[in-house]
Amino acid sequence: MRPRSRALLVLAVLVAGAGCAALPGDSQPNPADVRQNAVSKVDALDAYAATVHVRLNGSLNQTVTYRVAYQDGRTNVTYRSPERVAGTRLVSNGTATVQYDPRTNRATVTYGTTPTHPLASLAGMLDGNATYEGETEARDGFAVEYAVEGGDASLQVGAGGGPYQFVSKGADVNRTTRVWVDRDRGIPVKARTVSAFENTTQRLTVELTNVTLSPTFADDRFDPNVPASATVTTNRVVTSDDIAAIRANASVSVPTPDVPAPYEFEDGMVVSYGNQTTVTLTYATPNDTTLLVTKRVPASERAGSGERIDVSGTTVRYVEDGDRTQVRWTADGATYTVTGDGRDLLVAVAESLVAGEASAGTGATASGTTRPGTVSVATCFSD
Repeated sequence: MRPRSRALLVLAVLVAGAGCAALPGDSQPNPADVRQNAVSKVDALDAYAATVHVRLNGSLNQTVTYRVAYQDGRTNVTYRSPERVAGTRLVSNGTATVQYDPRTNRATVTYGTTPTHPLASLAGMLDGNATYEGETEARDGFAVEYAVEGGDASLQVGAGGGPYQFVSKGADVNRTTRVWVDRDRGIPVKARTVSAFENTTQRLTVELTNVTLSPTFADDRFDPNVPASATVTTNRVVTSDDIAAIRANASVSVPTPDVPAPYEFEDGMVVSYGNQTTVTLTYATPNDTTLLVTKRVPASERAGSGERIDVSGTTVRYVEDGDRTQVRWTADGATYTVTGDGRDLLVAVAESLVAGEASAGTGATASGTTRPGTVSVATCFSD
């Protein structure tokens, strides 16, 4: 028998058996072991490639598909759909990320960020609150393809009686996350989060197909390869749970709100994008209720809406947005937003900021450049 014929025969046998139920006498797995083994396997994985499908259903329906390659902290993401983003690349070396759009020949270099590591995100959903709900059937829509990276041979498995299912409830009782762990590879390959608030239900599904574990990538797979003719914008993102570090890395004054207990400062983020700087401070309670304070310089040009409230001589706008509420105002060339739960709380925090920011000022102009024909980092990370 020729090698190609033998390979096709083996593939046919595997496909025929892929949807079979467990053999009589097979013992049921320990759910805790399945969960821990899945997390441990993802943690130990040095490289993989997969096609990621992200589907959002609810008030907004859309699907985004991209191919991801990951190796030792480096990531290459190439978008396939929808058409408006097809061909866009995100390449990261773990320190900086380059986003390149071939349609506009524009690249954005962002220091301090990396693209999402989808397998790690799925594994993170298998936390201590996830409960085991048994094996699923084909009608659950579960299917995962394994393919050889760079090849055209694939094998679809997990279509019946195989994948293990875990369900967890978030701090918000109206949010449920369901995670499927493939029994053949022992890794999570699908998750669906359903969130309900008021009369709206949102469903977010992330599914991995064409998965290859521990592939060998070409040497230039994780190089941005931005053309010399591209227009390049350099950004910087700094996150820290140390407020002093946030202040040290911000080119504008950092707000100092009076936030009541039990809220405590959790972390902050500074985003410098071109000539714009945004500072976001997150405060949280022990039960994970959050309060966000955001300052943007220069001020947003978007017209304000919502209920007008006078706060120490400054007009703020109170807006209800789904299950969240916020107050928003513009002063001294900056836009401020306080987002959280409760009108009185938000107005009180806004009042402390109106008084404090009036004396603090907006600080120096945000740094950042947009220059045609230059790149702030080497077009090849290995240089």
